[in-house]
Amino acid sequence: MLEEIGEALRAQRESLGLSLEDIQRATKVRSRYLAAVEEGDHEQLPADVYTRGIIRRFCQEVDLDEGPVLEKFDEWRRERDRKSLTDRLSRTPGMGSITLRPVQPSRGWGVWVILAAVLALAIFAGAAYYLIILPQAELSRPNDEPEEDPEAVNDEPEEEDPPEEEPEEPEEPEPEPEVQREDGPEPDEITYTVTEAEELRVSVSATADCWLRIWVDEERLTDDITLHPGEDAEWTADDSITLRAGYPAALAITVNDEEMDPVDTASPRYLRFRLAE
Repeated sequence: MLEEIGEALRAQRESLGLSLEDIQRATKVRSRYLAAVEEGDHEQLPADVYTRGIIRRFCQEVDLDEGPVLEKFDEWRRERDRKSLTDRLSRTPGMGSITLRPVQPSRGWGVWVILAAVLALAIFAGAAYYLIILPQAELSRPNDEPEEDPEAVNDEPEEEDPPEEEPEEPEEPEPEPEVQREDGPEPDEITYTVTEAEELRVSVSATADCWLRIWVDEERLTDDITLHPGEDAEWTADDSITLRAGYPAALAITVNDEEMDPVDTASPRYLRFRLAE
């Protein structure tokens, strides 16, 4: 059932031409949780109260009616808890094997036999209440737990009833990538160093004609290109990107989604971009 929810969300997302990264940016939920929802992998998801919030925001972002989806999630959760309870009872010593047999009291000790039988019934009734009736009552309670996501950032907190279980500790926020620019080491070089990033993305947009020669991870691309006004280009690398720009002042440069200051020269320059070690 959880797999059906994931398939419906994936199909709706793909029909809108959206990636998981697009959903992550819009919902502030980490992409690994969004992927786990699509794959129906509950082992990779946080506590149920937060998973429900993730599914609700996913539905809202892809314009999918959240009501039926959340009802199906609640049904899956109840079925999972019911199976867990059944397994737990089957592993409890003595449950299912207690048999009460009539005792024929004899003269002199019949009162004690009756008292022992009453005590055994009381113990059996108490065990049945705590192991069967009480868990079923807990499962039948209406769901009024908060649906806040532990991975959400910059969301205004909502006033909700406190959850019945302790929430997981939120993960430490990942450090934001930073880009440092420095001239050199050669006079015709400018070096951009990116820290706290796992991949390197460089995009350029031309305001005038600009010729470019490109190296990606130390390998030169086969063809040089010339960008005309309004045209742009983008490259991705694991380690480094180098551009030989004929007219660098005509380029608007973005590195890992961060806009760089203009290069104030019309002379050719090597623009070297690299990930910090």
